[in-house]
Amino acid sequence: MEFDPMLWLMALLSAGPFALAVAAGAVVSICRSDFNVARTAGWILLVVLLPLLGPACWFCRHLLTGLSNGFTRSSG
Repeated sequence: MEFDPMLWLMALLSAGPFALAVAAGAVVSICRSDFNVARTAGWILLVVLLPLLGPACWFCRHLLTGLSNGFTRSSG
């Protein structure tokens, strides 16, 4: 199979907005958490430096914490 630069360009153009949306969602979720300022800044830095791996780490950690707490949420 030969290298097709147009295919790679289209893949990058479609993956970019997806990575940006996932990272933005993670940053919003981090800002809404009840961490102290240093921990919040650390998580945001991780998400910004690792655009797909950072949000994956955050959401997995958030999911595992929620599973152990039984996903209790207040109304409102």
